Amino acid sequence: MFTWEDATRHSRIACPAGNWRSELVGQAIDEVVKRAPKLLSRKRLGESVEGRPIELVTLGSGPERILAWSQMHGDEPTHTTVLLNLLNFIAAEPEHSAVKAMLTGCTLGLVILLNPDGALRTSRFNAWGIDLNRDARRLVCPESRILRDVVKSFAPQYGFNLHNQNHRTTVASQRTPASVALLVPPRDAENSDSPSVKRAAQVAATFLAHVAPHCDGRVSRYDADYMPTAFGEWVQTQGVSTVLVEVGGAPKFDFAWLDRLHLFGMVNTWAAIGAQQIATVDPAPYYALRRSSGLRLYDLFIHDAKLYADGPTVDFGVNFPGFTAAGAVRRQGIVEELGDLVGVGGVEELEANGAVVTPGLAAFVPELSQLNVNDEKLLAPLISAGVTSVIGLVDLNHREQVASLLKRAGTPTLNTGFAAVWPAMPDDRMDPREFALLVSRLGVLLIVTDDPRSVAGTPIEQLGLPIIAPTAGQPLPDHPTARLFTPELLALPGRGHITRGGVADLVLTAANGERTVLIGGRRIDPNEPCGAWLTNRRKIF
Repeated sequence: MFTWEDATRHSRIACPAGNWRSELVGQAIDEVVKRAPKLLSRKRLGESVEGRPIELVTLGSGPERILAWSQMHGDEPTHTTVLLNLLNFIAAEPEHSAVKAMLTGCTLGLVILLNPDGALRTSRFNAWGIDLNRDARRLVCPESRILRDVVKSFAPQYGFNLHNQNHRTTVASQRTPASVALLVPPRDAENSDSPSVKRAAQVAATFLAHVAPHCDGRVSRYDADYMPTAFGEWVQTQGVSTVLVEVGGAPKFDFAWLDRLHLFGMVNTWAAIGAQQIATVDPAPYYALRRSSGLRLYDLFIHDAKLYADGPTVDFGVNFPGFTAAGAVRRQGIVEELGDLVGVGGVEELEANGAVVTPGLAAFVPELSQLNVNDEKLLAPLISAGVTSVIGLVDLNHREQVASLLKRAGTPTLNTGFAAVWPAMPDDRMDPREFALLVSRLGVLLIVTDDPRSVAGTPIEQLGLPIIAPTAGQPLPDHPTARLFTPELLALPGRGHITRGGVADLVLTAANGERTVLIGGRRIDPNEPCGAWLTNRRKIF
């Protein structure tokens, strides 16, 4: 039927940076319609709280009616990607056996983006701050009423409630993330059986059989009991065989692979429904699934590190705040825990093997400007020395530098901020007030001056920024101009110490002297910068 190679070939669409948006989903459907104008029909079901359209896409003409809804939680985008790739696959290969099974055996109804307001905010909730999947009873939200109405009007035999679970969730006690979680939502607190529930378990077992070989068996039973306010339970009570499908995590954060895995499972399961194969499936493998664990992995787990040269041996758990599958980036990881973390693991793991862990250093490098922040030749000796935060120099009379610094475009390799020199011009044409205003706008971190007394009592002093001499700090060995500063002097909160809640700017030094430098919990990679812009915008006057 639909092979893994097919899934790889047809997983062309990815979640856009920053999450799916209503207009982007509409454009993706428009493209399918252009390629195959007779493939599908579209119906506007209604609008979100803020007036964004919610559509039903219908295709196929078979007797088995399948309704799937995605992104009920706005920060759970993977199945939106999967459904759009499914549409593109059907348009591209109408003669494929899986396509024929789906379209002749099934009528598919797809609500591809149920919570467009939440998607805009990359939020679980809708514009009113309400979780739609806890609104099945009162139906106070327009999105909830739309879902209820389409269930009644479309009258499906099968329902697919599509979500993302926390990407750090494991299967039972495993130290690797669950890539898939399945659940047949119970009809009531007693978990009463019925023909539709049994059929839903057969559907779940079908999905399981297809995906398990491709994810090393990392499939769990979603850890939830009966919730009377959840939509999966309500749809199940309508006699619709409903399955909750949760996208989980992937080793090394390979979200593209997760897109492919779930497309593979979805197409093959729907093709099996269309081919009337579900009735012969043994549901036992679904019921045998171990539940998702309450244990959460860390995004990064550092094992067996020595805390400073004379400190204890500890493990580190680092997480990236706000990081999800919704087009986010792993940046500025925080040390969540350190100590003996036996039995815990990470989505990504680093064996320190006794390497000494110290905080990253901060350096002032006058030749670094906004225009060369990612110059590998300039940064290489700094990285080798364990520098994770670097302060360059902005020429306030260089228009291109000033304009570029205002934009803060791109991502720096290291955590990067800037200093300004006073006086800005030899003839002092820029007065202290003008200087202070520009420095405040630019978010400059410190003032460099040969005469600190010259700023006393001026607006420059009111900025409250560190004021240093050009020769302050400690010279950095093997670098002609760089000078080391303590992060405290530079007013960089959360840096310069190893502590819970601090930014994971870490240097691991092995016994042979080899160093591994982490910027916010990620190894430095010039091809994928992970530093942060360091600013200190202080309002004055």
